Amino acid sequence: MTTDDEFEGDDDGDFDEDDAAIARFRAAEQRVLNTPPRCLAGFTLEPSPLKNYPFDGHGEPLNKVYRLRCPCGHDRFLTLGHHLTNEGTPIFVSPLALECAACRKVTELIDTDRHGYDAEVGVMTTTIRGTGPRTAFACDRCGVRPTTAHARFEHSGETLEDSTGEWTGNEPNLFTWFSLVGECTGCNRLLAIADFECA
Repeated sequence: MTTDDEFEGDDDGDFDEDDAAIARFRAAEQRVLNTPPRCLAGFTLEPSPLKNYPFDGHGEPLNKVYRLRCPCGHDRFLTLGHHLTNEGTPIFVSPLALECAACRKVTELIDTDRHGYDAEVGVMTTTIRGTGPRTAFACDRCGVRPTTAHARFEHSGETLEDSTGEWTGNEPNLFTWFSLVGECTGCNRLLAIADFECA
Protein backbone atom coordinates (compact mmCIF):
# COMPACT_ATOMS: atom_id res chain seq x y z
CA MET A 1 0.00 0.00 0.00
CA THR A 2 1.32 3.46 -0.93
CA THR A 3 0.90 6.24 1.57
CA ASP A 4 0.20 9.90 0.88
CA ASP A 5 3.64 10.69 2.28
CA GLU A 6 5.26 8.48 -0.37
CA PHE A 7 3.37 10.27 -3.14
CA GLU A 8 4.43 13.62 -1.75
CA GLY A 9 8.03 12.49 -1.63
CA ASP A 10 7.96 11.42 -5.30
CA ASP A 11 6.45 14.75 -6.33
CA ASP A 12 9.11 16.64 -4.41
CA GLY A 13 11.80 14.64 -6.19
CA ASP A 14 10.31 15.46 -9.58
CA PHE A 15 10.21 19.16 -8.73
CA ASP A 16 13.80 19.04 -7.54
CA GLU A 17 14.92 17.46 -10.83
CA ASP A 18 12.97 20.01 -12.86
CA ASP A 19 14.41 22.89 -10.86
CA ALA A 20 17.93 21.51 -11.34
CA ALA A 21 17.42 21.15 -15.10
CA ILE A 22 16.13 24.72 -15.38
CA ALA A 23 19.07 25.98 -13.33
CA ARG A 24 21.54 24.15 -15.60
CA PHE A 25 19.87 25.59 -18.69
CA ARG A 26 19.91 29.15 -17.34
CA ALA A 27 23.56 28.87 -16.33
CA ALA A 28 24.50 27.56 -19.79
CA GLU A 29 22.48 30.32 -21.42
CA GLN A 30 24.37 32.95 -19.42
CA ARG A 31 27.70 31.44 -20.47
CA VAL A 32 26.68 31.71 -24.12
CA LEU A 33 25.52 35.30 -23.69
CA ASN A 34 28.56 36.45 -21.72
CA THR A 35 31.45 34.45 -23.23
CA PRO A 36 32.50 34.81 -26.89
CA PRO A 37 33.47 31.72 -28.91
CA ARG A 38 37.23 31.17 -28.95
CA CYS A 39 37.39 31.79 -32.70
CA LEU A 40 36.92 35.52 -31.94
CA ALA A 41 39.99 35.71 -29.69
CA GLY A 42 41.93 37.87 -32.17
CA PHE A 43 39.35 40.66 -32.31
CA THR A 44 38.04 43.45 -30.12
CA LEU A 45 34.32 42.82 -29.65
CA GLU A 46 31.30 45.07 -29.30
CA PRO A 47 27.57 44.30 -29.17
CA SER A 48 26.18 44.37 -32.69
CA PRO A 49 23.25 46.64 -33.59
CA LEU A 50 21.91 44.01 -36.03
CA LYS A 51 19.10 42.80 -33.78
CA ASN A 52 16.44 42.37 -36.47
CA TYR A 53 18.56 41.19 -39.41
CA PRO A 54 16.93 38.14 -41.12
CA PHE A 55 19.71 35.65 -40.42
CA ASP A 56 19.52 32.16 -41.91
CA GLY A 57 19.79 29.16 -39.60
CA HIS A 58 17.85 26.49 -37.73
CA GLY A 59 15.40 28.94 -36.20
CA GLU A 60 16.81 28.70 -32.67
CA PRO A 61 15.93 31.68 -30.46
CA LEU A 62 19.38 32.00 -28.85
CA ASN A 63 21.65 34.01 -31.15
CA LYS A 64 24.66 36.12 -30.20
CA VAL A 65 25.92 38.78 -32.62
CA TYR A 66 29.23 40.63 -32.24
CA ARG A 67 30.60 43.63 -34.09
CA LEU A 68 34.29 43.02 -34.72
CA ARG A 69 37.18 45.46 -34.57
CA CYS A 70 40.85 44.98 -35.29
CA PRO A 71 43.06 45.38 -32.19
CA CYS A 72 44.28 48.62 -33.84
CA GLY A 73 40.76 49.99 -33.37
CA HIS A 74 39.62 49.99 -37.00
CA ASP A 75 36.32 48.29 -37.92
CA ARG A 76 36.55 47.85 -41.70
CA PHE A 77 37.93 44.68 -43.25
CA LEU A 78 38.42 42.66 -46.38
CA THR A 79 37.06 39.16 -45.79
CA LEU A 80 39.39 36.48 -47.13
CA GLY A 81 37.99 33.06 -47.97
CA HIS A 82 37.24 30.63 -50.78
CA HIS A 83 34.89 31.21 -53.71
CA LEU A 84 33.33 27.87 -54.67
CA THR A 85 30.09 26.63 -56.20
CA ASN A 86 27.55 24.22 -54.72
CA GLU A 87 25.23 22.68 -57.31
CA GLY A 88 25.78 25.72 -59.51
CA THR A 89 25.27 28.29 -56.73
CA PRO A 90 28.26 30.52 -55.84
CA ILE A 91 29.26 30.22 -52.17
CA PHE A 92 31.97 31.79 -50.02
CA VAL A 93 33.39 29.35 -47.51
CA SER A 94 35.90 28.93 -44.70
CA PRO A 95 38.59 29.10 -43.52
CA LEU A 96 37.81 32.81 -43.27
CA ALA A 97 40.12 35.61 -42.13
CA LEU A 98 39.64 39.37 -41.88
CA GLU A 99 42.26 41.79 -43.21
CA CYS A 100 42.11 45.17 -41.49
CA ALA A 101 41.65 47.98 -44.01
CA ALA A 102 43.84 50.28 -41.87
CA CYS A 103 46.82 48.32 -40.56
CA ARG A 104 46.53 45.35 -42.98
CA LYS A 105 46.78 42.78 -40.19
CA VAL A 106 45.17 39.47 -41.17
CA THR A 107 43.32 37.74 -38.33
CA GLU A 108 41.82 34.28 -38.61
CA LEU A 109 38.06 34.23 -38.01
CA ILE A 110 36.59 30.75 -38.48
CA ASP A 111 37.52 27.34 -39.84
CA THR A 112 34.65 24.84 -39.83
CA ASP A 113 37.15 22.00 -39.35
CA ARG A 114 38.10 23.57 -35.99
CA HIS A 115 35.15 25.66 -34.85
CA GLY A 116 31.47 25.02 -34.17
CA TYR A 117 29.44 22.11 -32.81
CA ASP A 118 30.57 19.35 -35.16
CA ALA A 119 34.25 20.23 -34.78
CA GLU A 120 34.00 20.49 -30.99
CA VAL A 121 32.29 17.12 -30.48
CA GLY A 122 34.42 15.32 -33.08
CA VAL A 123 31.72 14.71 -35.69
CA MET A 124 32.78 14.73 -39.32
CA THR A 125 31.38 17.97 -40.72
CA THR A 126 29.52 18.05 -44.02
CA THR A 127 30.03 21.80 -44.41
CA ILE A 128 31.90 22.65 -47.61
CA ARG A 129 35.36 24.01 -46.89
CA GLY A 130 38.00 25.52 -49.15
CA THR A 131 41.75 24.86 -49.46
CA GLY A 132 44.67 26.76 -50.92
CA PRO A 133 45.11 30.54 -51.38
CA ARG A 134 42.23 32.74 -50.30
CA THR A 135 40.69 35.66 -52.16
CA ALA A 136 38.63 38.62 -50.95
CA PHE A 137 34.85 38.69 -50.82
CA ALA A 138 33.42 41.15 -53.36
CA CYS A 139 30.24 43.24 -53.23
CA ASP A 140 28.04 42.40 -56.23
CA ARG A 141 27.82 46.14 -57.07
CA CYS A 142 31.12 47.63 -55.94
CA GLY A 143 33.60 44.78 -56.23
CA VAL A 144 36.21 44.24 -53.53
CA ARG A 145 35.60 46.91 -50.90
CA PRO A 146 36.10 46.93 -47.11
CA THR A 147 33.05 46.16 -45.01
CA THR A 148 32.12 46.16 -41.37
CA ALA A 149 32.00 42.70 -39.76
CA HIS A 150 29.11 41.35 -37.69
CA ALA A 151 29.61 37.72 -36.63
CA ARG A 152 26.50 35.83 -35.55
CA PHE A 153 26.42 32.52 -33.68
CA GLU A 154 23.24 30.43 -33.33
CA HIS A 155 23.01 28.01 -30.39
CA SER A 156 20.74 25.00 -30.00
CA GLY A 157 18.52 24.70 -26.96
CA GLU A 158 19.27 20.95 -26.91
CA THR A 159 22.92 21.69 -26.24
CA LEU A 160 22.03 23.98 -23.35
CA GLU A 161 19.76 21.28 -21.89
CA ASP A 162 22.70 18.84 -21.59
CA SER A 163 22.11 16.89 -18.39
CA THR A 164 25.40 14.97 -18.33
CA GLY A 165 27.66 17.94 -17.72
CA GLU A 166 29.86 16.84 -20.63
CA TRP A 167 29.71 20.26 -22.32
CA THR A 168 29.51 22.45 -19.23
CA GLY A 169 31.66 25.52 -19.74
CA ASN A 170 32.14 24.92 -23.47
CA GLU A 171 28.68 25.96 -24.64
CA PRO A 172 29.85 29.21 -26.35
CA ASN A 173 31.91 27.11 -28.77
CA LEU A 174 29.08 24.69 -29.60
CA PHE A 175 27.31 27.01 -32.03
CA THR A 176 25.26 25.30 -34.71
CA TRP A 177 25.22 28.08 -37.31
CA PHE A 178 27.63 30.91 -38.19
CA SER A 179 26.85 34.01 -40.24
CA LEU A 180 28.99 36.97 -41.26
CA VAL A 181 27.29 40.19 -42.37
CA GLY A 182 29.00 43.45 -43.35
CA GLU A 183 28.10 46.93 -44.60
CA CYS A 184 29.87 47.74 -47.85
CA THR A 185 31.79 51.03 -47.76
CA GLY A 186 30.87 51.64 -51.40
CA CYS A 187 27.08 51.26 -51.54
CA ASN A 188 26.33 51.10 -47.78
CA ARG A 189 24.25 47.94 -48.19
CA LEU A 190 24.34 45.12 -45.67
CA LEU A 191 25.82 42.09 -47.40
CA ALA A 192 25.46 38.46 -46.39
CA ILE A 193 29.12 37.50 -46.67
CA ALA A 194 29.05 33.94 -45.33
CA ASP A 195 26.63 31.42 -43.82
CA PHE A 196 27.71 28.03 -42.48
CA GLU A 197 25.76 25.26 -40.84
CA CYS A 198 28.02 23.90 -38.09
CA ALA A 199 25.90 20.97 -36.83
